[in-house]
Amino acid sequence: MYLRRRVINSTLQIAAKKEIYRVKQVQDSGAIQLQGKCGVTIMNNVCNVARCHLTDIDPEIDHSLAKPDQNLACKICAFMDEEEFMLLCDGCGTGWHMMCLVPKLTHIPKEEWLCPRCIIDGVTVQD
Repeated sequence: MYLRRRVINSTLQIAAKKEIYRVKQVQDSGAIQLQGKCGVTIMNNVCNVARCHLTDIDPEIDHSLAKPDQNLACKICAFMDEEEFMLLCDGCGTGWHMMCLVPKLTHIPKEEWLCPRCIIDGVTVQD
């Protein structure tokens, strides 16, 4: 699926963002859970998506593509710096510095990673 841009700066700008998302879940309320190539999921409304007709899309998730938003603050220290040490939770999408976690992480996990809050809440990563 393509996701509609919130702001279009000119009539020449394409209305859809360049990213392609996979539909993970659609709710009766119209909320839709989308997953990007990086594995991060977002929620939006079905009125903001459009079908993608490309046939050669690689379905594999590549977590190395996940990049924290410039304004994403660590849930522990509330700082937005040191993006290279920021982990994104595969359950809720929040950011956590590796050195702020207890115990500290010394390397980026190769598999999906859940933040301490999602683990306490019993969240699991579903494919």
